[in-house]
Amino acid sequence: MATSGSATSNVISNGKIHLQISWSQASQDITGNYTKINWNVRIYSDGSGWNIQTSTNRTLKVVINGSTVYNSGVNVSINSGASKTLASGSATIYHNADGTKSFSFSATQSFSGISFSGATIYASVVASSSSTLNTIPRVSSFDSFSFTFTPTEAKLQFDITAGSTAFNHKLQVDLNTSGTSYNYLIEQSGYKVSTANKKTRFTYTFTEAQRTRLLNHMANTNTVRLRTFLTTYNGSTQLGWKESWCNATINTSTVLPVFTDFSYSDPDHYALMLGSVPKNNLVQRKSNLKIEISSTQKAVAQYGATMSKYIVTFGNTSKEYAYGNGTQSISFGIAQQSGNINLSIQAVDSRGNKTTVTKTVAVTAYDYPKSNSTVARVNNYERETMISVAGTYTAVGENVPTAFYRYSEQSGGGEWDSIPIRFSNGNFSYDPITIICDNSKTFYFEIKIQDLLTEIVIPYIIYPGETPITFYEDGSIDIKGEYLQNGIPCFSKENKVLWSGGWFMNGNQTVTLNESVSDQQNGIVLVWREYNNGTMQNSGIHCYYVPKRVVADGPWGHSISWAHYGGTTYAAKYVYIRDTQIVGHEMNENTVTSDCGIKISNNLFVLWMVLGV
Repeated sequence: MATSGSATSNVISNGKIHLQISWSQASQDITGNYTKINWNVRIYSDGSGWNIQTSTNRTLKVVINGSTVYNSGVNVSINSGASKTLASGSATIYHNADGTKSFSFSATQSFSGISFSGATIYASVVASSSSTLNTIPRVSSFDSFSFTFTPTEAKLQFDITAGSTAFNHKLQVDLNTSGTSYNYLIEQSGYKVSTANKKTRFTYTFTEAQRTRLLNHMANTNTVRLRTFLTTYNGSTQLGWKESWCNATINTSTVLPVFTDFSYSDPDHYALMLGSVPKNNLVQRKSNLKIEISSTQKAVAQYGATMSKYIVTFGNTSKEYAYGNGTQSISFGIAQQSGNINLSIQAVDSRGNKTTVTKTVAVTAYDYPKSNSTVARVNNYERETMISVAGTYTAVGENVPTAFYRYSEQSGGGEWDSIPIRFSNGNFSYDPITIICDNSKTFYFEIKIQDLLTEIVIPYIIYPGETPITFYEDGSIDIKGEYLQNGIPCFSKENKVLWSGGWFMNGNQTVTLNESVSDQQNGIVLVWREYNNGTMQNSGIHCYYVPKRVVADGPWGHSISWAHYGGTTYAAKYVYIRDTQIVGHEMNENTVTSDCGIKISNNLFVLWMVLGV
C-alpha cells in the first residue's frame, strides 16, 4: 500500500531524455470510500548536448484507473539538463466494497516527426505502472464480553471500533452456535461511534422477555456460549459483519430450587417398645429410617429448570433418589450409627443447582443381645450336660433380656424352659444348669435370648459321649483324644469338637477351647454357618483350616473371606487364634459396601464349631 508512485520511460535510444508520470495521495474519504490523487507528467534531460527542439505540439494521453484524464497536445521541447512539466491534474479513485484498491496509471506521449541527431528518438513513448492505495476502513471491529446475570437483570457489553462516525451498526445475538440457521435473542440497530478509529464501549440491557427466553434456553446448564454479530452499514449499504463469542452465566444463588422441609419417622416405632426412650428417636440397628416429602413440601425448580433428584445423606451414608411428583416416600435403610446424626436432603435441579435442608435425628444406641453361653457334656463324655448362660445386652429404657432353653433328640424339638437370669449394667448371667443326657445319643439344644426388640436362637449339638479310653482293632488306643499305636502318636480317627456355639465373633467374644491347638494331631478347623433372623440356617457352611504350626508361631490375626450364593454375597471375618482361645474383632458384625460397589455382609455368618484335626 502506498500514498505515491511513478513510472519512467526513455525518449531516446541512449537513455538521456526521459518521460515520467507520477502520482501522490491528496485525501481519502472514508464515508464515500474513495481516494483523491494528484498526478503529473514531465520530460527531463540528463545532461548537456541532449535536447529536443520543436515548435509543433505533440499529443499526450494520461489514463488513471482505466479512465482518460488528459488527452491534448503539448510542446515537448526540452533544453539540455532541464526538466519540464507537460501536464498535471487530479483524479478520484473509488475503492472496492471492502475498502481495498489497486489501480493502473500511464502517460503516452507522441514524438513523431521530430528530427534528432546522435541517437534515435522514439515516435511514441509510454510510461506506465500500478499501485495499491491505502485501505479505507469499512467493516467495524467488534468484541463482546462474557457476563453473569440474574433473572431480574442481564447486560451485555461490547466494543466497536469504526472507521467513520457516519457508520451505523446492528447488534445480533444468536442462540444457535453453528450453521446458517439463526435463532436471534437480540436484534438491535442504531449503534454509532462518536470518534472514528477509537474503541467505544456499549451496553445492551435485556428485556424481561429476553431474560426469560435465555433462562428457558439454559434449562440444563448454568453457562451457555452465545454467538454475537455486528453488521456495519454506510447509510443503507451493508458493508459487512464481524462475529464474536461470549459466555452467559447464571448467578446460581438466584435460581436455586425452592425446598424447605421434609419429615422422617421410624415406621416400626422401636423407641416406643423401649419404654422411657423419647418416642421420636430412632433405634440403632433396628429402625428403618423413613423419609417423606409431601406434595406441598416437594422441591420446585426455578426459571426454566426442572427437578432431577434428591441426594439423601444420613451420617456417613449417601443415596440418590429420582425426583417424583406428588408425595414421595423414601425408605433409606437401617440406622447404623447412634447419637445426634445429621440428616440432610439436597434437592438437585436439571442445571445441577442444589438446595439443602438438614435436620438432626436422635438415634438411641442399641446392639443385639450377645450370648457367651455354652452347652457341653462334662468331660465331653458323661451324661451330665452343663448349660452355661451369660452375655451382654443394651441397657437402655426398660430393656432387659430373658433367656430360655430346650433340647431334644430331634433338631428344633422340645418345650422351652425359662432361665431366671441375673442382669446388671448391660451384662446377664446365671449359674450353670445341669441336664442329664444319655451319653450314647446325640441331642440338639437351643438357647434363646431375647430383649424388647430382638430374639436370638443359638443351636448346639451334643454328640454321644467320648469314652476316656478306647481300644481299636488295629491295636491303637485313644486316651482322651490322644491316639497311640505301640506307644507312638498316630492320626485321629475322628474330628473332635473343641467348641460349639453360634457367635459372630465380635470384639466382645472370646472362644475358649476345651483342648489346646497344640494337643491336636494337625491343627483346627473353624466351621462357619449362615445366620439370619436370629437363627443359624441349615445352609452356607464354610470351613477354614489352621495348621497347628501356624498357631505355635503366633498368635496371628487371620483374615477369612468367602463368596456366598454364587458370588452375589460376600463375607469376611478377622480373628486372633491362640493355643487355647480364639478372640473376635469388632468388624465381624459390619455390613459395608466397598469402593467398587461390592456388598460385604459380615453379620451373615456365625462361628458354629471348632474341630480338632
